[in-house]
Amino acid sequence: MAAFKQDLKHIFDRFTYHGGVQFCLYDEEANQFNTIDYHGNTKASYQLDKLPAYFKSRGINYLYSNEYDPLARQLQISGRHYALPLYHHDSLIGIIYVKSVFYAFEGLMRAIRDFSEVALANLLLSKQVAMNDPLTGLENEHHLRQELTKANDNESLFYAVIDLCGLTALNDRYGSDIGDKAIKHIAGVVKRSFPKPQSRCLARTNNGHFGLLFSANDTVDAQKQLEWLRQLVEKSPLAIVHDDIGEADIVSTVSIGATPIEGSADGTLSRGLKNLQQAKLQGRNLVYLYPNELRA
Repeated sequence: MAAFKQDLKHIFDRFTYHGGVQFCLYDEEANQFNTIDYHGNTKASYQLDKLPAYFKSRGINYLYSNEYDPLARQLQISGRHYALPLYHHDSLIGIIYVKSVFYAFEGLMRAIRDFSEVALANLLLSKQVAMNDPLTGLENEHHLRQELTKANDNESLFYAVIDLCGLTALNDRYGSDIGDKAIKHIAGVVKRSFPKPQSRCLARTNNGHFGLLFSANDTVDAQKQLEWLRQLVEKSPLAIVHDDIGEADIVSTVSIGATPIEGSADGTLSRGLKNLQQAKLQGRNLVYLYPNELRA
């Protein structure tokens, strides 16, 4: 992403006269815009209650002020400027602001916008393939480790390992296709229960568990949130159609091990797995939260 931002600036430097370029990625799921630094890291995030009208189309917008654009005001973009929304199909994926006292040739701005859309869409697609689990579409363990490293010792973040109980028996009885549907069903329940930005990361790990990095006020609040999730999974059966039994509802349960974020990513992952084992040893279908002596 850093290379994309640098290339974008080089293009505007070469073909336009401008007073600065600002690029923001749009996260539709979290409804927030993220600025990117020149190392490719998220620098700042901005949420808008309502998108400006011209964000909703692929226009070449030359504006004289930021009066109707709360994002431009937060980014301190004032005076005459271009606002170029970037789309992939029908979804907003980013926006480019270009400070410009002079009105540029529209065909040139349109060509830069079109090139930027294609390049950004391809970049996001390759990133998605590299960072996402192919079965569920959730993030994978590589991305989870990156988020855990960035979240080091953040007292408002907790990590939970969620295991679907009885998956092996489900596969043996109904086949792996039904097992895969159950995994995707549970992934959907967790994702709806912990939407972004409450959830920093929801991933499917290499051993098939779900790894959840989420915000909570304290250990009591974290326990309540996970207990609510556990109960919701139990109350959300998966409707299936099987050759042997016809239509049926499969009731699933989960075991959850959780821990506050402390130390290295490997340490957090290890504690999460140990606490998951404690949840299983105590009877499954329950939440076991690591008793954190350091914060007691």
